[in-house]
Amino acid sequence: TELFFNNYSRNNVPGAVEWRTEKQKAGIGFHEHTAVAVDDKAATCTEDGSVTYTINKAKWRKLLAEMKKSAADTLDGFASSGEYPSITSIKYNKDFSKVDVYVNRTAYLNSMDSMVCLNIYMNSHFYQLFHGTKQDNIICEIQIIDSTNNELIDTVKYPDAFQ
Repeated sequence: TELFFNNYSRNNVPGAVEWRTEKQKAGIGFHEHTAVAVDDKAATCTEDGSVTYTINKAKWRKLLAEMKKSAADTLDGFASSGEYPSITSIKYNKDFSKVDVYVNRTAYLNSMDSMVCLNIYMNSHFYQLFHGTKQDNIICEIQIIDSTNNELIDTVKYPDAFQ
């Protein structure tokens, strides 16, 4: 069964992970009394079709560290991959809630490289959610900064940018 991520922090308790199958996502095939064994732990199916799986803190910390490294590698890669040629470097805080993107101003303003902000936000949101930040408190403030003179070009704040 292919699983997709539904909610990293059920009731905002770090380590509680909720998953649904693709069929359950579509609203079909949920069996109220079904439980799934994962790593010798029982997962509980809920009435809405999701499966809640609780992991111990050691495993959660390990997964969180892996996720943090993955998010950092992804953000660092935006400056080096060539996919966003105007980006010269990226700096971020420990929970990815504040990100500074240094760019070549002319190249940035004449490109679609601003799309990187959505990618940054997705990585930030994903990490903060798994870390245990309440959904309503998840933010990502991205500053676009001219790399030649450190002048602020733009600030994008998520999730406010969606409104």
